[in-house]
Amino acid sequence: MTETRKYQEVLSATREYMAKVPDDAKPTKVMGAYWDIGQEMRAGLRERGTRQDDLNAERFFSQVRRALDELAKDGTLVKIGKGDRNPQGFLQSTPQYYTPAQYEHAQGREQAKRRAERETDQRWEGVYDELEQFGLIPSSDRGKPVMLPLDMWERITPTLSDLVR
Repeated sequence: MTETRKYQEVLSATREYMAKVPDDAKPTKVMGAYWDIGQEMRAGLRERGTRQDDLNAERFFSQVRRALDELAKDGTLVKIGKGDRNPQGFLQSTPQYYTPAQYEHAQGREQAKRRAERETDQRWEGVYDELEQFGLIPSSDRGKPVMLPLDMWERITPTLSDLVR
């Protein structure tokens, strides 16, 4: 049977649950927290069967969502709401909750990823500069996949074979 809980109990359990989240973990969503906190509180969420059990489970879900929102409001959590952009730059269809350290970690990881992509783009720019300088591609082909005709490959292959040996 699904048991009801007082809101303060759910808030405390939610606070404890979020304190255990590692910095490199994925963000918390309401449904995941609902099941995890419900299991920790032994709320009997899997033992539903009657209409009252369903109502109690819905009430518990609302309490978890309210607790997460309250923790975000007081600064304990960072909330990325529906329609907001997460650290990866994607629009959210459901709210996500991060601990401040977790959010900083996600932002740092994303900044490192973008920096690596910029460095790769710069390396490709250098390759395109050299290919253009040698007359292997026209300037209009910059940024496109490098596709060389057979005669160009025949000119390049001896140089490549010298490099490999």
